Amino acid sequence: MVENNSYDEEYIEIDLKEYIYILWKNKLLIIAILIFSVLLSFIVSEYFMGEIYSAKSSIKLGTLNNSIYTNDRNVSNIINNNQFLKKVKNEYNFEITSDNININVSSNNSIIEFTLEGNDPKKLKLYADSIAKYYVQISNEDISEKTKKIRAPLSNLISSMGDVNKNLNIILKEISKLDSISQKNIHYIQNTLFNIQKTTNDIKFNNIQLFETITKLTEIQKAEIIYLADVPNNPIEPNTKLNVAIAFVLGLFLSIFIIFMKEFFKETDWTEYENND
Repeated sequence: MVENNSYDEEYIEIDLKEYIYILWKNKLLIIAILIFSVLLSFIVSEYFMGEIYSAKSSIKLGTLNNSIYTNDRNVSNIINNNQFLKKVKNEYNFEITSDNININVSSNNSIIEFTLEGNDPKKLKLYADSIAKYYVQISNEDISEKTKKIRAPLSNLISSMGDVNKNLNIILKEISKLDSISQKNIHYIQNTLFNIQKTTNDIKFNNIQLFETITKLTEIQKAEIIYLADVPNNPIEPNTKLNVAIAFVLGLFLSIFIIFMKEFFKETDWTEYENND
C-alpha cells in the first residue's frame, strides 16, 4: 500500500510538471491571446459602446396615512406609470417616456431616491428634477384635499361653540331689557338654555373625535424635496477597467483551453478515421 501511494504521488508530480511545461512551451500563444483580448475589450469599451449616465434626485414623503402618495410601496408604480409621465410632460413641456429612460426607485422609510439612467446628461438632470418636483406637487395637493376633510369635524365643533355664545348673548340681552320677568320671557329663556345644554352635550360627545382630529392634524407633514440632481459628468457605463479585467481572465482561460486541446489532438492518427470514411 505504501509503495502504491508513493507511486501515485510521483505520478501526480510528474503529470503536473508536464502540464506546466506545456503551458511554458506555449507562453507566446498565451501572451498573444491575452493581448488580443485586452486590446479588443478596451477598443470596444472606449469607442463602440454607448456611454450611460446616471442622475439622482431625492424627496421626503408626506405623512398622511390614507394618501397613496405617502406610501413608499406605491411610489415606483406611480412614477413608472405612463399617465404620470404624460402629466410631467404637460407640466414641464418636454417628452419623457418609460421606454427611453430607466427610472429606479429606492426607499428608506419616507426618503425616496429617483435614479435615472440615459445617454444625455443634461436631459437626465431635467427629468430627475421634474419628476421629483411634480411628485411633491401632486402629493401635497392630495394631502391638502384630504386635510380639509379631516378638519371638517373641527369646523363643525367651532360652529357649535359659536352657537352657544350667540344664544348666551341673546339671553343676556333679553334679561337686560326686562324690568320684570313675565311667564313668556321665562319660557323663552328656558328654551334657549335647553338649546345651549343640547349643544354643550354635543360638544362633550365630540370630544374624542376632536382629540383624534387634532392628533391627525399635528402629525400631518407635506412632501418635500431633499435634493435635486446634478448634471452627471462621468458615465457609469461602460466600465472599461472592469471589462478589460474580465477580458483578461477570459483570454487566459481560452488560451489554456486551446493549448490543451492542441496537445490532446497532436498525437492523434487521423488516417484511421480517413480510412473508415
